[in-house]
This record gives sequence, C-alpha cells and structure tokens, in this order.
Amino acid sequence: MKREQKKVPGYDCGWHGEKCQHDTKGEHGISGGYYLYLIVADEGDLALVFTVHAAEYPATVEEPRRSRLLGGLPLCFWHLHATFPFDMSQIGTKPSPCDVLPSGACYGDGGHYSGPEKILVQHGTPGVFDQPESFWHALETLFADVAPGIRAGRADHLWRVCPACGGTDHQGYVTVQSKLERMEPK
Repeated sequence: MKREQKKVPGYDCGWHGEKCQHDTKGEHGISGGYYLYLIVADEGDLALVFTVHAAEYPATVEEPRRSRLLGGLPLCFWHLHATFPFDMSQIGTKPSPCDVLPSGACYGDGGHYSGPEKILVQHGTPGVFDQPESFWHALETLFADVAPGIRAGRADHLWRVCPACGGTDHQGYVTVQSKLERMEPK
C-alpha cells in the first residue's frame, strides 16, 4: 500500500463567494482547509481518502465565526476512489478526473463515512498535519477491511447496460448473471 498526505489551504470567499480570489473553482464560502490522508492499493485500482478539516482559517476570517466553525473535534470522514464503478448508476459513465489514483481517472463511492474521529483521537493527533505511524497503521487496517468487499461488489462485474434497449427502458440495467444472456438479440 502507498501512503500519501496532502494539505489543502483554507480560504475566505465570504459566505456567498463575494470575496473570491482563489483559483479553486467551485469552492466558495469560508474554509479552514483540510488534510487528506490517502491509502492507495498496490494495484492502483482503489484508494481510501481520509479527510480532516484543518481549522487553519485565513486571518480575514473573524474570530467569532472561526470559533463557531470549529465546534470541538475536527470534522473528519473517509470515502473511496476506484478505477471501476461502485454502483449501478455509474455503469456506462466515464470516470471523473482524479489526482488520487495513478490512472488519473476514477469513480467515487459517493459516501462520506462519518465516525472516523476515533481513528484520529485514538491513533493520531487532532489539529496536526503530520501523523504518527499508529494513525497510518489504523488507516491501512480500515482499508484492508473494506477493500475485499468493494472489489467483490464491483458494479461492472454485476451489471451491464442492456443490449436490447441500450439502457433506455424504465430499469436501464440488467444483471449479468440472470437477464443479460436471455436478452441478447439472436
């Protein structure tokens, strides 16, 4: 497994983007930035992204707002990136540009799984970018626990766009194992 960490700086665009001066398009409002901790499979097909909101606000963010935005432990969550579709709705779609996987394109699992604060609190140091070995080991353990099930449930191994209707009927998709063979035009 490959480890990588990235720091995304905070910004102050005003609550509605009225003060926007940064280059990241689509990111507006006020942010304290965040830390990304990545675990990428040796095969390069799957990655876990653990995100921690950093609370490193620009000096232009007023202190009372800054305090309200923090609220105790840092908000953190994890989600997955893969070179293959996670669910039926992604079948027949192209992957998005991605700077997490070596392919440069990936599908997201659409989840933002909460509850990982215990990984940060029990194995890491909240509010610090560089984390100890125990934190990385906990992320690798989490990844090792979820990766086999994710690979086994690959949507592109379970679903295909129906060749008879091209995915235009009310369901759009059929299972590979049961209906696809029967619906093939003769």
